[in-house]
Amino acid sequence: MIKLYNQDCLKVMEAMAKRGETVDLILTDPPYELRVGGGGIADKIALHRDRKIDFIAHGFDYQQCFELFLQIQKIPNMVIFCSNKQILKFLLFFHNKGLSTTLLTWKKLNPPPLVNNKHLGDLEYLIYVRGAGASFNNGVPIEYKQKCFSSNLVNQKDKIHPTQKNLEHIKRLIALHSYEGEVVFDPFMGSGVVGIASTMLNRSFIGCELSPLYFSLSSNRIKNIGA
Repeated sequence: MIKLYNQDCLKVMEAMAKRGETVDLILTDPPYELRVGGGGIADKIALHRDRKIDFIAHGFDYQQCFELFLQIQKIPNMVIFCSNKQILKFLLFFHNKGLSTTLLTWKKLNPPPLVNNKHLGDLEYLIYVRGAGASFNNGVPIEYKQKCFSSNLVNQKDKIHPTQKNLEHIKRLIALHSYEGEVVFDPFMGSGVVGIASTMLNRSFIGCELSPLYFSLSSNRIKNIGA
């Protein structure tokens, strides 16, 4: 089963909640809060690059979104990419709901080399949220269970979206946190990589993407798997 929506994910989730429709795993890469300006030479170059991601650089209404996440899951089971500015408030939101949370990290082996009086941007973060009894596949290889995983960034020539994630790592997360036949949901579909990985691993998939351009590109990629 594949359901794809070119709509605001909040409206889609509200409708799902009213129908009593639930999902088993939420795996998503929502808009970050990023600094996209500066005065130095390196910052000016970075600003030129980051204008391409300005539309996803100002965060999102995480409280409303996360409340809806909880409404469409019988047992909370989520992996959410985030920026370092979002870590604390994301963790606190779910901690205050009485849920178990874990910080995971992704080490980029080939991060952008331009920095100006700051650390190299070689890490990204993921919040793992788990309720009692959530799917956790102990049958996967032990390395799938590591809290820190590493890979190269997706090659520019292979990208259709500015924040596209590595397919193998997305497959790893799905294999660990769900079972075959379960439903994976990505409310910020972007490149469609979660849908691709879900289909390859025999999971059902529901995805939302607000941008008509990226919806078209990602939908075609997902639908062509196994075609």
